[in-house]
Amino acid sequence: MDVMSLLNAGAQFKVELTSQDLLKFAEDLIAKAQQAKEAEMLRMAEIERNDEWITAAQACKMCHCCNTTLYGWEKRGYLVPAKIGGRKFYSISDIRSIISRRVPNTPK
Repeated sequence: MDVMSLLNAGAQFKVELTSQDLLKFAEDLIAKAQQAKEAEMLRMAEIERNDEWITAAQACKMCHCCNTTLYGWEKRGYLVPAKIGGRKFYSISDIRSIISRRVPNTPK
């Protein structure tokens, strides 16, 4: 039984490893990470293919904010636009995500 199998089984153990065992374990971890990254990239590509893009003016209207707010969000990496031909376009799914995370103002 290899190290990954023991870990996946939830075993609590102390073990002495050979360099080959450690190398195999590292290769298994790297392969697992690569598979997860590939799956995430495929998921993101699917989202981008199906996503709609809107102008800055439309994004401001949808978010109930001004251009200055959009600019600030862009600088902080909060809402990053795609730039095409000198114009900025915003992903509707990104905007919906921001809107769903907003905490409504509560009266004092």
